Amino acid sequence: MQETSQCIRGQCDALVVEVTAPDNSAAEAGLDTGTFVITRTGPTTQALTVNFTIDGTAANEADYQPLDIQAVIPIGASSVNVVVTPLNDATPETNETVIV
Repeated sequence: MQETSQCIRGQCDALVVEVTAPDNSAAEAGLDTGTFVITRTGPTTQALTVNFTIDGTAANEADYQPLDIQAVIPIGASSVNVVVTPLNDATPETNETVIV
């Protein structure tokens, strides 16, 4: 979790960004996606760009569709979804992980 402050016209509010995984299971079979949700507290009067890292045993662009290392929470919104879409291949694999 990251905490900063956001100041707009001299008014500063604490800003907390949190990542959760409400759909933490994805599979190549049936192309079942997984979802991370990036949520912010504080004002939503400006878009917020959140930079993050990707880790885990699954490889970005090899095991799932490419993920960017940033997400933008739009003006007026308090969250944005980051969807992990597995790539179906013929290689037998054990369970793999994606960590944001």
